[in-house]
Amino acid sequence: MAVTNLGVSMTRDAPLITAWYRNVDTLPLLHLLNKFVIPLAGVLKLLKSTLVSLPGMFRRDPGAIPGAVALLFIPCGLYCTTQADRILAPTLKGVAVSGLALENVINFQLMILLCSFCMLVFGIAEYMSLAGAEENIKLKEKKKE
Repeated sequence: MAVTNLGVSMTRDAPLITAWYRNVDTLPLLHLLNKFVIPLAGVLKLLKSTLVSLPGMFRRDPGAIPGAVALLFIPCGLYCTTQADRILAPTLKGVAVSGLALENVINFQLMILLCSFCMLVFGIAEYMSLAGAEENIKLKEKKKE
């Protein structure tokens, strides 16, 4: 979704941008993604990071640090999303976005993509650390036998 919004914004075509942001919620699949799937995934990630990764980081569990670091990107993504939405609010009334405001929207959308990418990378790093720790335990057990 963020990639699509960024692509529309980078066209710098005022009628297209106005039409897109005014009508994006009328598209059934995008409405479902925006209102249910993405928020649910965000809440689940937040709960997992706070209840599992953060305590695990203090216990020095393998893989917990990358999972806890992902918590830093959630507020950044939320802030950038609310700021971009605030700037784009006049487009819902049919008012075109000015050049400087559009540049700010593009910057916020790039930050949203960066935060999403970093959360994905840290999630993969957490999984890889856990898989490596399990493999090390298995190797140690084989050596004892």
